[in-house]
Amino acid sequence: MLAGDLALAWADDLLTETALAAPHGSRLHDEWRAMRTEMVAGQYRDLRAQASGSTGADEALTIAVLKSARYTVARPLALGASLAGADARTLGALRAAGRCAGLAFQLRDDLLGAFGDPALTGKPADEDLRSRKLTPLLAVAVRLAEATGDQDAATVLAPDADARPGHTVERMRAALERTGARAEVEARITDLAAAGLRYFGATGAAPGVRREFAALVERASGIAPHHAEELV
Repeated sequence: MLAGDLALAWADDLLTETALAAPHGSRLHDEWRAMRTEMVAGQYRDLRAQASGSTGADEALTIAVLKSARYTVARPLALGASLAGADARTLGALRAAGRCAGLAFQLRDDLLGAFGDPALTGKPADEDLRSRKLTPLLAVAVRLAEATGDQDAATVLAPDADARPGHTVERMRAALERTGARAEVEARITDLAAAGLRYFGATGAAPGVRREFAALVERASGIAPHHAEELV
């Protein structure tokens, strides 16, 4: 924790030094302050949701946007654009593109956390399920289970369900599949990837830059750019 505190203080120092020396430093600093606050707010809401056993879809989406979409893509894009003196229209398009790409990344990460191969992802494939971490994937599954009257799925996905039996994770995976949650999240990732490319195109960036962004979206979302573009 001390190392983290020191790293944050150094990051603030570096950003402040850069902002003071830049012609658009105040805009740069505003983006930084917003990003820092959103990240902490997202982490707090994540911890609160875990402690309270929340399964709300709106809360899951808000956490994903604050912790990942804005922090990892949207705000960094806006930081660079602010430093370069981009106009308000370009900044707005970049924030929207980054939000879509970042959320697609988080949704993909949620799927990998539930169904991925640890040998390929480098992360456990059942940690989120065992802890019943509130993710958009879990929230969608709970909503669909309740809507269709799938009591077995609702029970096994509930935050207070007994996680001790060894087959619980397998039952949760089956419920995510059977309710259609996995398919719905996959479709949402495709939509977000396409929207991210569309918003980025509105910046008027050169073709080479657009191709580079499309490649980054593909890596983050697992959706090939040409496939996403076909759905726009």
